Amino acid sequence: MQKVIIISDNNMKIEKLMTLEECIAHHEDAVKKFANECANTTKDIFNNILDFDDFYSEGMIELMKSYEKYEPKNTFNTFLHENLNNLRIDTMRMINAKKRNTEQRIVSFDNELEDGTFLSDVEGDFDNNYSLIEFDESIADAMSKLTDEEKSIFDFLINNEKTKKILAKELGITRPTLDVRITKVKDKIIGLLPEYINY
Repeated sequence: MQKVIIISDNNMKIEKLMTLEECIAHHEDAVKKFANECANTTKDIFNNILDFDDFYSEGMIELMKSYEKYEPKNTFNTFLHENLNNLRIDTMRMINAKKRNTEQRIVSFDNELEDGTFLSDVEGDFDNNYSLIEFDESIADAMSKLTDEEKSIFDFLINNEKTKKILAKELGITRPTLDVRITKVKDKIIGLLPEYINY
């Protein structure tokens, strides 16, 4: 399938028939630029919650959606830029909302417990005591409904301790397959825990 795509060449607008694959190849640099800018922003402001690969995957999905929705009025690059910019804004809002939600749930090391003691006075391993305080039955119930692979993907999304390349190798699947399964896990978590989702 081909579509009429308007591209800019030496300040001239040229109409070309392009397949989706050709359009992707021609505009991939715009997606890479978007991914780099977003990754740098999250690293500086949000402590690197997402990396280049995450934004590149989202950007490529947006490029494909843009190809499907495009009408040859302005250049495709202009249309794609607008869509990527909207994606950037929505993503930053989502990350900021998650960050605020996480901060609100953090229990201070010196917070007073119900029995009048302080968390810092509790004997034993701090991490274990902390997890008992933060434990939520609804979250535990949701986790029990995930497969082992889904739990691995969820852990990857929460902790950000490895790259997609490493996770895909551990799961024995390809990167494109991992991207599809990550989306499915996100959708499943949203369905199981809607009260914890801010977007």
